Amino acid sequence: MKIIRLSRDFMFGSIFNKEKNIKKLEKFISVFFNVPFELVHDNLKLEQRKLPKNKEKEAYKEMDLQLTLKNAKLRINIELNSSISDGIINRNIIFLCKMSSLNYQKGDMSYSNIMSSKQINLNLNEVSDDFIEKCYFIKSNNKEILSDVLEINMINFGYMKYLDYDNLDEVTKMVYNLCSLLSTENSDEFRRIGELIMSKEETRDLLNQIEEMSQDSDYVELESDYSKAELERNTLIFEAQTKSYQKGMDEKAKQLAIEFSKNGVEKDIIAKSLGISLEKLNEYLDSEKS
Repeated sequence: MKIIRLSRDFMFGSIFNKEKNIKKLEKFISVFFNVPFELVHDNLKLEQRKLPKNKEKEAYKEMDLQLTLKNAKLRINIELNSSISDGIINRNIIFLCKMSSLNYQKGDMSYSNIMSSKQINLNLNEVSDDFIEKCYFIKSNNKEILSDVLEINMINFGYMKYLDYDNLDEVTKMVYNLCSLLSTENSDEFRRIGELIMSKEETRDLLNQIEEMSQDSDYVELESDYSKAELERNTLIFEAQTKSYQKGMDEKAKQLAIEFSKNGVEKDIIAKSLGISLEKLNEYLDSEKS
């Protein structure tokens, strides 16, 4: 049976932001972060996606997935990225720092109870120089790690084609299997790969949910919209996502938004790719008409 792949952001968010499905990530989290499974089992908790604002004018920050493992003093953020650009990287760093700020407890003047904040960037179309890239704050003179309290893990799906699965270490195999699970559109393949990451019962339950969603008209419509826009996203939007759209790039983002609209790319896809709101997109398009 053909299923909607989990690497679609609407599928990823719908599936993994359910308490009952977090248990299915326990083995992956244990292996990837080198935490004994007995510390992870039944202790991995789902947290709110929307991070609190510190002031009224601050934008809400909504992450794809946030987890905590308190007995291992670990807070985890997982982000699904269709492409990587300076803007996306900066956004994800802000997410990580904002999440890390929740770790400080009142009265802990020694800062001895700080939980580590670790982010996984699942970069769906990125080749890069390696499959898994770990990033830290480092000292510029000797490249030593300043602190491992903050850690970013870049997982580049495009690099998988260069890997020899049989010769991978345990961690890399686990990551490879997760990437394959997120990417497959075949239920039999999903079942086979899933049992490398979780139990048969957990795999069966997760697949049942995905198969049900894959036949739901709302999800089918979303998948259809994604499929029709695939070519545009791979040609026009990919180039846009490799550029920064921070403050000062507003005019460039406006020009690209207008160009994409003229090429028939749907508004929600344009807004998501450029990292702007639908309101801002409409403002760009309206200014073109006037």
